[in-house]
Amino acid sequence: MPHCVVPSQARAGVDPATPPRRPFFRVLRGGVAGLLMLLSTTGMTGSMAALLAGCQQAMPPQQEEVILEEAKANIEKGNLKTALNQLSKVLVENPRNTDVMVNLAWIYIYLGEFNKATGQVKLLEETEPDNPDIFYLKGRIFAGLDQWIDALDMYNSALESDVNNAQLHADIAEAFLNLHESEAAEGAVREFKVAMKLAPDVSNYTFGLCRAYRETKQYEEAIEACQSAKLGVGDEPQEVESINQVIETIKLLQSLDKTDKTETATETAPEASGDAPAHGGSGGGAAAPPLPATPEHGGGQQGGM
Repeated sequence: MPHCVVPSQARAGVDPATPPRRPFFRVLRGGVAGLLMLLSTTGMTGSMAALLAGCQQAMPPQQEEVILEEAKANIEKGNLKTALNQLSKVLVENPRNTDVMVNLAWIYIYLGEFNKATGQVKLLEETEPDNPDIFYLKGRIFAGLDQWIDALDMYNSALESDVNNAQLHADIAEAFLNLHESEAAEGAVREFKVAMKLAPDVSNYTFGLCRAYRETKQYEEAIEACQSAKLGVGDEPQEVESINQVIETIKLLQSLDKTDKTETATETAPEASGDAPAHGGSGGGAAAPPLPATPEHGGGQQGGM
């Protein structure tokens, strides 16, 4: 099929870096169709007709790119349903468009439709087995299903080819936090720090570090990180309130931890006199009441605020 190059003059006044809008393609394709009809009625066939026919068929892939970029913009704006409709139409026209498959999978993940996301990833694997997005997508699906060990395995595989992806490091940190283990929490601290270094302006990562410090009982560091995250969200009242609640929870945990350590030290300290009993009895005060139950940790939702 002859290669078709659209003359730059046809896009006069349009930034070369900006994809043309769809009406342009409709006009151009209509013009090509008209020329083909003229050639057929006048008998002017051959190489010119073949070239024009090639141009007519070369337009859809370019139009696909325009629709794809529009869909990506809608995903960033949170218009997931609109993006879903756009991408589905492109996939019908070109079932082997792997870029569309990747973005459809992400949309289904954001919508919590993990079966459909899995279907798109399987289709992606069949079409392009070496696609670098496969591991990350699988990791997010496992995370959505609370299968955190499997999620970590996929994330680490994705990291081999995408080591500078800040969000990937943050997702690894979230997986560590959801394991609810002290050693894993230390891993979360490490990964959130990497994410912050790669994308210092993202307050979600700072808030994530705050939550990770809370799990490692580094309360002063946790409060400091939360205060920084609060500065980063600006005038978003709901987000500020969410962070304030976490700060209050951390302060309560810090207070309880100090009380616990004080009582433990008192219980294990050597007696001042052999005549005075350690607890109760006529020679000493009553034993301290048990500590209240530690409140459930607040503000630890996935992906930050």
